[in-house]
Parts: sequence; C-alpha cells; structure tokens
Amino acid sequence: MLFAPAPLDAHDGPHGPEVLTRVLSTERKNNQLAVTIEMTGLGGPIVLTRISAPGATSPAIAPVYVNFAEDALVSTQLTFATAIPTTFTLTLTFGPLGETTLEVFP
Repeated sequence: MLFAPAPLDAHDGPHGPEVLTRVLSTERKNNQLAVTIEMTGLGGPIVLTRISAPGATSPAIAPVYVNFAEDALVSTQLTFATAIPTTFTLTLTFGPLGETTLEVFP
C-alpha cells in the first residue's frame, strides 16, 4: 500500500480575506472618531461591506472593491455611546470571505 501525504497547505475551516490593512489616521471629536484605513489586496478581488467596533455605531458604507496588489482607502465615522476607548478592535467584514480585525489606538 502507498500513502500520499496531505498537502502542507491543507486545513479545515473557512479562509479569511487576503488583505493587508492599516489605520492611516484617526481624528477625535467628542465621542466621535473618524478613521481612515488603507487596504492592500493580497489575493483575488475582495469587497469590504461593513466596518464595526464594539460599543460604537457606524454608518453603512458603499462596497469597497480591492483587487490583487491594489490599494484602497476607506473612511468611516464611529460614534461611541460613551468616551472613545484608548484602544479597541475594528472589524472589517468582507461578505462571504469573512472578517479581519485590526487594533486602533486613537
């Protein structure tokens, strides 16, 4: 009997979006925070459909398309129910491809 090893890159579970993200800027005003994010596509085309943060509301965004090796900028205005935290997690949702998170230090 011969057995072939499983491919090294094989794994169970969903794949996340192939994107590199970073916060370019933040601007505070009372309990509101304007955030600008840069995204770089590392794989096939992806579409950002939502931005969210715990304890904050954010307006709906128009879909942001990012292709392989392309950069895209997106800005949003988060409104916190209380004071803006010193650090929090921002969640970027890419539809069926899943989510990615990044830490924000306003």
